[in-house]
Amino acid sequence: FYYNATTGCYSAASVGIDVFITSCTGLDPSGATCNTKVALTNGLFTNLSATKTNSSLGCVNLTTASTNNLVDSDLNNYAGFSVTGLGCNVTYSAKDNDAADTYPAGYYAGFKIASTSLLSGSIGSTVRIETYNNGVFVEGKDVVTSSIGLESSLLDGSGLATVGFITTQGFDEVRIVYNTLVGIGFSGQVYYPVIEKFCAGSALVCNTQTNASAPSYPVIVDDSQTGITGVACVGCSISNAENVISSSTSDYATITMTASVSSIASLAVKDVLTTYPIGTFAGFNISNPSLINANLLSGITIRTYKAGVLQESSGVGTLLSVNSSLLTGTGEQLVGFISTKEFDEVKLEITNVLGVLSTTKVYNVVLESFCAGPALSCTDTYLVSPSFPAVLNGSLTGISGAVCAGCAINNSQNVVDASTSNYADIVLTAGLLSSGSISVKDAVTTYPIGTFAGFDIENTSILGA
Repeated sequence: FYYNATTGCYSAASVGIDVFITSCTGLDPSGATCNTKVALTNGLFTNLSATKTNSSLGCVNLTTASTNNLVDSDLNNYAGFSVTGLGCNVTYSAKDNDAADTYPAGYYAGFKIASTSLLSGSIGSTVRIETYNNGVFVEGKDVVTSSIGLESSLLDGSGLATVGFITTQGFDEVRIVYNTLVGIGFSGQVYYPVIEKFCAGSALVCNTQTNASAPSYPVIVDDSQTGITGVACVGCSISNAENVISSSTSDYATITMTASVSSIASLAVKDVLTTYPIGTFAGFNISNPSLINANLLSGITIRTYKAGVLQESSGVGTLLSVNSSLLTGTGEQLVGFISTKEFDEVKLEITNVLGVLSTTKVYNVVLESFCAGPALSCTDTYLVSPSFPAVLNGSLTGISGAVCAGCAINNSQNVVDASTSNYADIVLTAGLLSSGSISVKDAVTTYPIGTFAGFDIENTSILGA
């Protein structure tokens, strides 16, 4: 290696110097782990510094915990402040002082913070995240405002929230700015800055369900499309929303809807890099026995977006219920639809149609690329997945006709899974004028005239008669 002490450039004409190479476990901007939020601290990175500034006119500012806690290796401590006065400003900055370290456009930049006095209904301060490069302002986003507050769905199990945005320009510094909305005392705690590098996921495999989760895919919970809307709903909530994009197949987000029937709970997941083509199935693995047993797809709407613009919506008349590779219990299913437009975001909406307490578990977003099955031979062929792109047609599956107490469709997904020994139940009680239906759709192929189509069934009362 050659180094020019004047220009800082490498050149064969420069004076030769000794180079000492040591190993380290830290991450640098180009080597950050893909699709994983990491703490921008001196435990993983190097030469980071933190500062705090206050607006002083008419404001009383106190530091309640060390500013250096922002960038030390302890992720459980925090930088804390207390301020009294209306319109007071408190700003924390975390800066990477290595000249070569500039985090590129497309990174997520934000902070892990406490939620106290920031939730809707009790907002004591607005919060803004900003990025800088070499001391010059680059861009920013208001993440908590007086009109929306901090969504409770963004809180983790400790009551903390990660707030920030996906950058469009490079940066070497992240700032968080609090601006008080009340004249009385306001306290805040900032734990550490957070960054995330996004990398595209692998292509979808034909007729195979894929959990769109991090770190395999560059997915985020879209906080602008997630939360409770409609009339005020006391007790309605979305908790642990980040679980819907975790790699675990057992944890889940929880949507709780109380007796209010005019409120809507929404949970949206966005792929930051990939646009999925027409013909892709988009849905959610969910569980809600009470909601689903009332009607197979009651109160569920799934919408797709592209670059923030609504593309399609599918509700009870058009949704599909697909056999889930994850969920098998009562009231558990994969619901979604096959897109007719491109999309990069999928949103689940739950409306409480029952007027009673309803809890829905949302496990993950599922994407599936459909491909035609093999050509039919001159023998019986089971229309099941993954050999065929077979899905349940929710609009034609369920109980219809007169009100029928005890009537039900159970384990409908068994009709399209690969096992030929399990089954679904159509249960009809003594009531008249009720019917139960199960409909199976091939997502790709239209079969020609002359093709036999039917079901393997067992019912001793009907067959005996």
